[in-house]
Amino acid sequence: MNQKGFGVIYILVGVLILAVVTGGAYYLGKSTAPKPSIPVVSQTPQPTASSQVTPSPTPYSITSWKTYTSSSYSLKYPANLYIHEYNDDYQDLVIGDIPNPQMRGSLTPKVYLTVGFYNQSMPKSFPYTNGSDKNDTIMPYPTNGYTGIRGKQTSPLGLGEAVYLQNPNGGYAVLSLQIGDINIFNQILSTFKFTQ
Repeated sequence: MNQKGFGVIYILVGVLILAVVTGGAYYLGKSTAPKPSIPVVSQTPQPTASSQVTPSPTPYSITSWKTYTSSSYSLKYPANLYIHEYNDDYQDLVIGDIPNPQMRGSLTPKVYLTVGFYNQSMPKSFPYTNGSDKNDTIMPYPTNGYTGIRGKQTSPLGLGEAVYLQNPNGGYAVLSLQIGDINIFNQILSTFKFTQ
């Protein structure tokens, strides 16, 4: 073969090598390049009647509560709290996490509720702060078939809530959360009943 014939072969082999190298580089680059992430949308199946989840009981499950009954009312309270009865005109009962509320000076309670019963007409309001005549937080509060009022009220322990409930047979009760979990207070209120 002549020199000219070898030149064409060299050019064809060079083009072939260039094509293989270019194709290999393209293939290698494509296979090692990070793939864009495709967002995965998963749908949560809707619960059916047989797959409904029952919530776990709270630490203060009412089924394990104790019942307190006086001559005027009854209520339930968490078994891990203490009852302290008074015989004065201000309050009948303290429910708290301290066995004796008179130890309050040396211990700071985490739960402190008072309950009182009064043989007179229920007031239409109560003070927000001692000495104050106005309390804009008071709202009507019907519960367990009783009429009443509910609002914020300060105490020596801080800002709490008070509920005044009218006894249909006369008198009224005051339940006051001075410090503690409002959910426990609401559960105690849900169990309150007048006994007279």
